[in-house]
Amino acid sequence: MTSMAHKAAPKVPSAGSLGYGRNGVELPVLVGVETLAERLGVEVRFVRRLVAERRVPFVKVGRYVRFDIAELAKWIDEQRVEAFVPGRRRAR
Repeated sequence: MTSMAHKAAPKVPSAGSLGYGRNGVELPVLVGVETLAERLGVEVRFVRRLVAERRVPFVKVGRYVRFDIAELAKWIDEQRVEAFVPGRRRAR
């Protein structure tokens, strides 16, 4: 009869991670070009152009281009353009 009390509980990956690599380092969630294009509502060709022009953060995994979901969320927020409010003067 084996006791379950002595076994260490497996690490459960948190939301937004693939799990843990060696040394317990949390791995990011990476998506491909097609998935990113679908999520952004644009064509795959446009995403590939963003990569070629280095306008979007990406990771190379061997020959594959992948995108870190957390980095993309920050990048999208940085791309936000504030609405124009009539009568408000812009800071110089």
